[in-house]
Amino acid sequence: MENKFSKLRFNREALTELHLPDIEYPIPTSKISNVIENEGKIYPEALIYWIMDYISSGPDDREIYEISLLKIAELFSDDLNKSDYTYESQLLVDDQDDVEKIFFSKWSIRIGVIDVSKPIVTVQNKSTKEMVIGSFSYYKESYNLKVCLYTAPSLNVIEYIRTFGKDNLSDVRKFNSFLQLVQSTKKWSLFYTEDKNQDFLCNWEFGLGWKNEEYFDEKYFKSLNLNPIPSDWVLFFIKIVEKVENSANLRFLVGLPKL
Repeated sequence: MENKFSKLRFNREALTELHLPDIEYPIPTSKISNVIENEGKIYPEALIYWIMDYISSGPDDREIYEISLLKIAELFSDDLNKSDYTYESQLLVDDQDDVEKIFFSKWSIRIGVIDVSKPIVTVQNKSTKEMVIGSFSYYKESYNLKVCLYTAPSLNVIEYIRTFGKDNLSDVRKFNSFLQLVQSTKKWSLFYTEDKNQDFLCNWEFGLGWKNEEYFDEKYFKSLNLNPIPSDWVLFFIKIVEKVENSANLRFLVGLPKL
């Protein structure tokens, strides 16, 4: 993920034709030469990917770009007419015959509404500490990690989903995604840790806002009634990242290493 971004405004007619918002698009400063090399051609997936990368650091204008991402998702996401469903990853491995690597690369999640009064792990950001970006819980029917987002995700959030949504921990033991997530955040359980201005995970053993069984932090009252974004939109953002990673041309453009 990049740290320094420049903002470029593309031709309004071209953006309109692609149904993209007419905004200043954040582009990693080190990747501008890649855009020039592509003669300024607009690749929507790359622009969306870069916005998700940009908001990972929690910039002051994060909310503006989250709104733009949500408008894009509303236009382009598939309408599956489901509030809850399971998604299995599109595998990205160097060698399709590498059975072991494929085994450990598989991940899947349950996307849907989460009861925040139960034990959950949330994604939050230093710039808006008490506002919850997303929440994770345990989906008991299939042992999947359950995911619910309340706004557009950063690349950080997508990486959390893929890391803790892995299907297999070893060749003999299934990866208990939510338990692994809880254990990794246990030392932060009563509050949260901050890493500069980036998104971070916070473990709520007694439900969102409850520091212990008796004390509720009133700062989290508003977050108890957050409306989740549609599950189709969550899937849209995941697929954007997968499409960029699976395309040689898009990988070059955004600066990812060759497969």
